[in-house]
Formats: sequence, structure tokens, C-alpha cells
Amino acid sequence: MTQLGMKKIVCLIPPHYDFLCASIIDGLKQLDCRLYCNERINNSTEKEYTLFKDLLLRCKESDFILLFSNTNYSTRKQYIIDNFLAKKTVYIDGSDTGFPEDPSALNIFSTCFKRESYYLRFALKSIIDHKHILDSMRRLKRYYLYNRRMWPLPFAAEPFYFNYTREGVEKDINISCTLVPRGWGVRESINELVRNLNISNTVVGSITKGNAITGSDDKSKEEYFRVLARSKISIAYPGGGFDTGRFWEILASQALLFSPPIRIKMPRPFLEFKHFVPYNNLSQLKTRLLYYLDHEQERKRIADAGYRHLLKYHTTKERAKYLLDMILRRIESRA
Repeated sequence: MTQLGMKKIVCLIPPHYDFLCASIIDGLKQLDCRLYCNERINNSTEKEYTLFKDLLLRCKESDFILLFSNTNYSTRKQYIIDNFLAKKTVYIDGSDTGFPEDPSALNIFSTCFKRESYYLRFALKSIIDHKHILDSMRRLKRYYLYNRRMWPLPFAAEPFYFNYTREGVEKDINISCTLVPRGWGVRESINELVRNLNISNTVVGSITKGNAITGSDDKSKEEYFRVLARSKISIAYPGGGFDTGRFWEILASQALLFSPPIRIKMPRPFLEFKHFVPYNNLSQLKTRLLYYLDHEQERKRIADAGYRHLLKYHTTKERAKYLLDMILRRIESRA
């Protein structure tokens, strides 16, 4: 095997923008890994692009293969099985749900990662919310099986998140709450709560001059990131899964992050009241918003600690290091 930062890796990636995939590809490139990708997207460029007919040779020569679960998955999986490549394949499940998108992958591939790997206390409600006790017991058994065999792999902060904080802009926005409801009633309730506080210099709702939603069509989201960079406090709330881009973008902007308690496992997790401020309901959110607006030094201390923790452990480069380290641990444990 080659050194940690100089791996030859085949990446079977989706043909559309995928937050987790883009983070991993960016981090591996920073580590000077040689990548062979089947698409020109998710931070894969012409340099990494490899015609699919040439990937078989690259798969055989590579240190390992990264297989992302979210698109063209069944075809890619069968290709790997047919060519006896499962032992060197790393399965990465980026789906929103707390259970594997393909449970059979745990028995096929050597190493598996999961973006939404929930702590048991947050998974219990969905586990026990069934009419029959046997159903709940089966789901609980599956939970332990999956979590014993899948490593957590959440999103990370991409380099462009930091572009506007480096300008040294003034923190002249007291609260930014850029949540887009999109069918989640709690998000609209949070927006309404912040509006009703009637606090000066507050931004609520999507940013009209930029795209407040992570997507490939407006990756820079300039106006959105300028708002975050100017914010003293910014509020996040989960979307399809707990892991949302806004969580990482706020931390990178050096604003004080307000978020529900972290439900998913992550390497070097952020700690409540040390790196961010948690809230469990609207009443608690209101009380804590008013408190930290009135306690500037405490607000700055937590925001700075969250930012430094992000830089140390949760950039795309650090996430790729963690990924490679866990893969190598798995390989060594089988040796």
C-alpha cells in the first residue's frame, strides 16, 4: 500500500451534484490522491475523469474503490461483483434515512460508511413506533447490526465556505435565519418566531440574490455567504436528514450556530454550549436567542470555539483523512 496521502482510488460517483461526494473528492485531491472518476462533477474535473471502459483496469490497479450509493448504484454494484472487486470496495451511503439504503451492501463490501448514522436515543422513536412489539425488537436488532458495521461519515466544510469570512466583514446582522420551508412546518415556525422578535438587523427567509439551497447551479451562493459572514447568530434546522449544509456553512462563517441537538454520529463531534447552542423547541430557541444577543463575550467565545473546531477536524481535507484512516484500520484488522 502507498502512503496515506498518495492513494490510487477509483471513485464511482453520481452524475449530479452530491454534497457528501463533493466533500470527499475535494478532500482526497488535497491529500494528493490519484483519483479516477466516472463523471466530471462533484469536484471531479477532466484530470480525474476516466472513461468507464478504462475503469476496470484502474479498479484492479487501485488501492481501493469508493462506491457512492445514491445513483446508478445497482449497475455499479453488479459491475464490482462481476469483476471480483468487492473486497477492495468502500461503500458510502449518503442517503437521508437512518438505515442503510442497501442493507445487503454490509455483506458484500469490505468497509461501509453512513452519512446519517443516528445515536440510539434519537433512533428509538422510529424503532418503537410500531403496533407490534416484535417489529420494534427486529428494528432494534437491525439498528445494532448496522451501526456495528458502518462508520459515520457526515458532511464537511468545503473550502469556498470560508471565502467571505476572510474579508474581515463587520458582524452587523444580529440574527440570520435563512431556512426555506419546503414542506417542513417547523422551519416556517422558526422563521415566524424570528420575525416576531422584531430585532433590528435581522435576515429571515431565503436570500433573493443568491441560492440559499445547496446545489450545483449556484455553488458560490455569494449573497447567501455574505449574509452568514455578517451574522452574529445564525439558525440551522434539519431538512431531509439531520445533516444539512447550513450546519457546516454557519460554523464556517464564524457566526454562533443555533441547531437542534446533534442526532448523528460524527468524528470529533461538536459539543453543546462549547461549539454551538442547542434548542429543542421554539420556546427554548427564543429564550436562548435573546440571552446570547445580550451576552456578547459568551456568544463570541462559543462561535470562535466552533469555528476553530471546524477548521481542525471538519474541513474536506480532514474528512478525507478520517475516511482513509478508517479504511486502513479495517484493512489492518483483517490482515
